[in-house]
Amino acid sequence: MEIYLPIADLPVNVFLLFAMGIAVGFISGMFGIGGGFLMTPLLIFVGISPAVAVASVASHIAASSFSGVIAYWRRRALDFALASMLLVGGILGTMTGVWLFSILRSVGGMRFVASHVPGIDVPPQTVNRVQQAADAEHECFEIAYELAAHALSQP
Repeated sequence: MEIYLPIADLPVNVFLLFAMGIAVGFISGMFGIGGGFLMTPLLIFVGISPAVAVASVASHIAASSFSGVIAYWRRRALDFALASMLLVGGILGTMTGVWLFSILRSVGGMRFVASHVPGIDVPPQTVNRVQQAADAEHECFEIAYELAAHALSQP
């Protein structure tokens, strides 16, 4: 039994997706690790494009993180002051990193940083891969935006 994934433009076996979700969820639950680094390569292996795989797994990570917060809150093991500071710091750090990365990428500074900053010895192949990953991330945000716009336009 297959389901058509419109954003990925690909039919995929429903049972395969369920099996992957169960396996990754089991491993994540057993070892307390995030499943994103397991699920993304599996989706790519099935034939889903990297940008769509990353965007799809990001929503899964957000949902599982939220359910984890609820579970720890019920056990009274959540330190709200610590969690709040980590959340604010994470948001500010992410925004700053994305801002700096976009500026460096727009002026070609990523290659300069990788080749001229003392203490950083990055091969050109790695710089090219970072550039490709940034392009894939941009494509991922475009796909997520289109998906959200489509979902909001439905009655």
